[in-house]
Amino acid sequence: MKKKQILTTVAQFALCLLPIAYGFILWPWLPERIPTHFNAAGVADGYQGKLEAILWLPLFFCVMQGVLFLALRFDPKAEKHSATLRAIGLWTIPVLGNLVQAAIYAVALGWDIPITKWILTGVGLLILLVGNYLPKCKQNYTMGIRVPWTLDDPENWNKTHRFAGYLWMTGGAVLILTPWVGLYWLLLPVVLVLALLPVGYSFFLYMRKKQNPPQN
Repeated sequence: MKKKQILTTVAQFALCLLPIAYGFILWPWLPERIPTHFNAAGVADGYQGKLEAILWLPLFFCVMQGVLFLALRFDPKAEKHSATLRAIGLWTIPVLGNLVQAAIYAVALGWDIPITKWILTGVGLLILLVGNYLPKCKQNYTMGIRVPWTLDDPENWNKTHRFAGYLWMTGGAVLILTPWVGLYWLLLPVVLVLALLPVGYSFFLYMRKKQNPPQN
């Protein structure tokens, strides 16, 4: 790894752990029981002790960052990674971890913020952004729609990712709007469509090509 890459990686892991630092700074003002889980309406329905609430999520995000880093680092087709998608992936966990933990601290301190709405808005923006770059994602083992039919056929991969790109951009926009108009029932259907429809489309392309093989 180059020096710049090493420094970037260190910064990403440090950012994952940063909420622990400002958690201890806020320690005197935080209650002994802190809300750490919220339902779709933003109402707290799960609590942890102060020390556990400060440590658990940042450490969890740090582990997840490590798993993602290793997966990307040792992908046999790492040279085909989209630099932009790679950067989005590696910065998403640290940034998201800080936003979530900051929101938890804010609620614990009595600030009246619509935590679920802002988190869903952030997730929607992320999905929209990823969707914009999916069509540029080349065949690899870590990023993208990685199913047997896309990994086996570059044409299937390219068509599936173009389709998924438009779908994810649309789905991201819907997720951004959903919490602000109160249509929480749309969340699960949208997530299922984003996860399953590209896989189904890839399988459809595979079966169509299998039934109508190209003529030599």
